[in-house]
Amino acid sequence: LARSTAVSVVRRAALATARAAALAAASLLTACGGAPEQVPQAREWTDPGETSRGPWTLYYSALPSTDLSPEIAAGYGIAPRARLAIVSVSIVRGGDPKAGADATVEIAARDLLGRSRAVRTRRIARDGAVSWLGEVEAGDRELLVLTVRASLPGEREALSVEFRREFHAGS
Repeated sequence: LARSTAVSVVRRAALATARAAALAAASLLTACGGAPEQVPQAREWTDPGETSRGPWTLYYSALPSTDLSPEIAAGYGIAPRARLAIVSVSIVRGGDPKAGADATVEIAARDLLGRSRAVRTRRIARDGAVSWLGEVEAGDRELLVLTVRASLPGEREALSVEFRREFHAGS
């Protein structure tokens, strides 16, 4: 009988300890706003960096100027600095990089409030290939909506694309 009483006391003490631990955990969760939520899975990157129509393909990209190597930046006359973003555009016919288009290219930028940003755009011709570079000011952690419009010779409709990029001033 003494042994069963001792076991019973130990069981009651263990249950009391478990209840106290569960109550403490519940109060901590309540104090912290409840149980932790599942972290949503990141969306898959879906921007292909190109758009096509007929034989024409327009390739585009945007990056902080500080991501360029010093040699590449110097070769294109770019002085890398924080808050300067570079937009690169090239248009090719039939997949041949040397079959570039002598198009008229316009690059526009705006922030999420719809405010326009000036984009300095210039045409680059090298080794039979033609491309365009745009330079635009971008604040730290700023998302810009970029629009590229290319008027191609002999085509009635412009080839265009709109895409978004977030820039980080220190990168």
